[in-house]
Amino acid sequence: MTALGIALALSLPLAALPHCIRLHRAAPVTAAVVWMLALLVRALVVVGVATFLFARVAHTDPVEAALNWCWHEVLPDVPGWLGFAEHPVAHAAVAVPVFAIVAAVLAHAVGALRAWVGLRRRLSGATSAGRERTAVLRDEEIVLAVTRLGRGRVVVSDRALAVMDDDELAAGMAHEFAHLHRLHRPLLVLASLLATMGRPLPGTAGAQRELGFQLERDADEWAVKRVRDPLSLASAICKAAGACEPRGMAGLAGRGPVTRRLAELIGERGRSPRAELMARVVAVTLAGLVLTLAVAAPTWASTLGAGPRGHVCSHD
Repeated sequence: MTALGIALALSLPLAALPHCIRLHRAAPVTAAVVWMLALLVRALVVVGVATFLFARVAHTDPVEAALNWCWHEVLPDVPGWLGFAEHPVAHAAVAVPVFAIVAAVLAHAVGALRAWVGLRRRLSGATSAGRERTAVLRDEEIVLAVTRLGRGRVVVSDRALAVMDDDELAAGMAHEFAHLHRLHRPLLVLASLLATMGRPLPGTAGAQRELGFQLERDADEWAVKRVRDPLSLASAICKAAGACEPRGMAGLAGRGPVTRRLAELIGERGRSPRAELMARVVAVTLAGLVLTLAVAAPTWASTLGAGPRGHVCSHD
């Protein structure tokens, strides 16, 4: 209980800490881990606070009586099926995190389904090209992107083929294939789910955006190692920056600050050992916080049935 209280008290300041350090000067993988852990902390805090508030409200006499009636009359078989003692308030309080996760998953699933349907419609007229997973799309916009959902494919528009030279196109395609090879797509799906759960906390949308930016940096790094032409990649990013990001796809320009990526590609801004060290310290701290919350929360939740008045709430 004490460990959980300390962890919750430190959660918000520590979750906000990544916003205060120059993670764009650290390695993209390290920075991405920091932002993912920050999103996880935010999601756990929201679930924990929701559980606490529900438990406090649930132990008021009117709500407790209603929960007891609901548990025994409306859902009479649930406690026996789960093997729990007959403590309806405790059951309801502990179930809050499950309901929150399910609600977040459903909300995310609905949005993902709509995006997937729109993506399928847009790609219905696309043609396959090359031996790898590439689709050519007829579009007046400069489109060079990777699909976020469904089958992983790199999508390029005929407009992009006309505007970009061979070196720019090769660098841009390498960047998009990096998202597939580096498994960025499932990370973005997980980040979206955690952001949905942590949405009530300020800064959550920014943390999700910064994570996406670090994954773009990681794809830049992967592409440069293969084509060894950072200037062509920078030029391709500039040409794609003016186009709107297609729904259901992650475009070459991304959603983060393009100028930071360009400065890194053309050599105006390099890595900072100090920023890398700070990023690793923050990552270890956030990982310890997540572990504390994950270990202490179930024990704390199991005591909620005792209620604020110190007695176990059971009704025979």
